[in-house]
Amino acid sequence: HELLLSMECFQTFCRYHLCPKSYKARIVASRGSKGTKCPQWHIDHVHVRWIQALVGPGCQWVQDDGASIHWERMNALDEDMNVEDRNALLVDTSATIQQANEGEAVLLLGNQWDDAVQPAVHKSPANLHFWQGRVLLTIDVVLQVKDQ
Repeated sequence: HELLLSMECFQTFCRYHLCPKSYKARIVASRGSKGTKCPQWHIDHVHVRWIQALVGPGCQWVQDDGASIHWERMNALDEDMNVEDRNALLVDTSATIQQANEGEAVLLLGNQWDDAVQPAVHKSPANLHFWQGRVLLTIDVVLQVKDQ
């Protein structure tokens, strides 16, 4: 019942702010840190994304204070660098990190939302035990193409 309410809230938000054509949903299951889908701080290349951990810990995001995220490095670091080093260069250790609990949904604005609004910098939680599982639901909005 809570999942249905969460999805309805997301649809209401999208109808109010965007012109949705449809929604694209994905469910991903993983186990331990080796199975982590997105271990690096990043932004999504979408308008808005709904992320909900159905099982296990939810995603982490940076509560931006204007100085803790190094935006100029977000897409400019060496791909061969290990994840921990990349993360340290992208977000300061003094940053305030939030994390969703199991079952909580998070609405994250992507870099296609609005140029005046910074996108949400987020990642999968680190240091999961090898036996710890996660089931993640993500929903993206697919927009209608406006007539020109």
